[in-house]
Amino acid sequence: MPAYNAARTLRQTYDEVMAHGIVDLVIVVDDASHDETVAIARTLPHVKSKVHPENLVRREPEDLLPARTSAGADIIIMIQ
Repeated sequence: MPAYNAARTLRQTYDEVMAHGIVDLVIVVDDASHDETVAIARTLPHVKSKVHPENLVRREPEDLLPARTSAGADIIIMIQ
């Protein structure tokens, strides 16, 4: 789940995703947010977070491949 300054919406998005009952792990890829996005992500169960030290601007799904494949998932769902 790409995130940039998503503190206001991250928990709601996470809750909506997890409510489906089919997601085992959420990977939040933070793009150098200036708010509490990372702190919130780290409090959520079944979440791994990756933080970019600088803003890499809007990323395309293929740019997030290293974070996705490191989880060893059989199925990957991108939420943007």
